[in-house]
Amino acid sequence: MSRHLDANQFDPVFSRQRLLYLLGDTLNDHRSLLYVGAKPKSIELIDLFNQYDTIIVEAYEKHVEKMEAMMRGDLPMSPAVKQCLKTVFNIQIVHGDVLDLRLNRMFDVSVWWHGPEHVEIDQVEPAIENLVRHTTHLIILACPWGQHIRTDNKNPYGSHKSYIQPDLFEELGFDVETHGKEGPGSTILAIKRL
Repeated sequence: MSRHLDANQFDPVFSRQRLLYLLGDTLNDHRSLLYVGAKPKSIELIDLFNQYDTIIVEAYEKHVEKMEAMMRGDLPMSPAVKQCLKTVFNIQIVHGDVLDLRLNRMFDVSVWWHGPEHVEIDQVEPAIENLVRHTTHLIILACPWGQHIRTDNKNPYGSHKSYIQPDLFEELGFDVETHGKEGPGSTILAIKRL
């Protein structure tokens, strides 16, 4: 399934609302979450997975260290992150890369929210295959639609390395929506039920 919705450019609230609409009550049916990629300033969507046993896998070691310090109370966290983390049952932060996931467990749900664009285009499919190997029910992906240049000179994982089209996810069996117009500010939302 592929659907285009003409949302306002760069409207993360819209993508969140669409995700909630598309998943409905199924979020209540699961209890474990693999969340790939998280920034200390924002852990988007994690509050939707209320009472989930959660593992965050983050490739950038400085982000892992900062999030661990925040969790211990050694560093302040933004009110938004604090509110999100209050809803999560059990959370663990792991230094790792989606391209080389080797976790000794399965998860009901995996989320890679605005992450696929951070790996080379020929690595997107192997990364998703790693998520499939660790997931029993549901995979949720989001990324910019098409070219959206972003360079991060401090974080080697922060730059956009690929410009993704919806058909990449469709060919992998995902239900896909595009939000906005192709280019900066747009979103591809992809959901796969296993």
